[in-house]
Amino acid sequence: MFCRPLFEWSLSLVADPILAPKFTWHAQRLFKLNGETQTWERFVDEPYTADNWWDAESHLPNYASPLAYSVYADKTRLSSFGSQKGYPIIARILNLPSNVRNGDGYGGGQVVGFLPIVEDENEEGKKGFTTFKRAVWHKAFWILLESVAKWAKDGYNFQCGDGVWRILFPMILILVADYEEQAMMSLIRGPKGKCPCPVCLVPQDQQTNLGEVPLYPYRDPAVAQALVEDPTLKGEEREKKLGPLHFL
Repeated sequence: MFCRPLFEWSLSLVADPILAPKFTWHAQRLFKLNGETQTWERFVDEPYTADNWWDAESHLPNYASPLAYSVYADKTRLSSFGSQKGYPIIARILNLPSNVRNGDGYGGGQVVGFLPIVEDENEEGKKGFTTFKRAVWHKAFWILLESVAKWAKDGYNFQCGDGVWRILFPMILILVADYEEQAMMSLIRGPKGKCPCPVCLVPQDQQTNLGEVPLYPYRDPAVAQALVEDPTLKGEEREKKLGPLHFL
């Protein structure tokens, strides 16, 4: 795993006096007047104006300043290092406006690591090898996130580029990936599983039924983790109890 600690990289931008005026540190709710109905309508134009940021910040202490990230794993951009292969992880700081974080200049997206590609023609398709590849992926991704997790609970006191000391609480607000990566992240069996959605428990034959509100419950990592760690369950018995509810 080749990586640059995510939190340390972001601090180099937070400390920059040139970028300092562009940072937004707290959630906002923006409204505009509808001329036809003469009513105020909310609009979202940045992550810090959306509900997820607002909800996350609501669970933090009053003195907290969220430092939010977007992390993108892009398997289509495969790179080689001698005999080794990996694909880049691109990070962006969501406190910065879209024209800065999505640009190719200073303050824009940065490659912060490369996830390893595990290959073995003789083992490909076997259950044990598939499990091994997923274990490698999650271990490698944890190495990238470890510096963020260290300060996510208690915060990190830091002098920002505008000279103000803030208690920064890092958080991964947006995780961007294609379906293959989402299946890897959520530890499901992919498109052939009984419940192929990485977010909710919609059965495979019900995916075309759409609704304005969720029709099926969300996956619950805590419940799945408890069953996985239950010492009274073994092998097929554990898989049967987990069933389609968690990783199929």
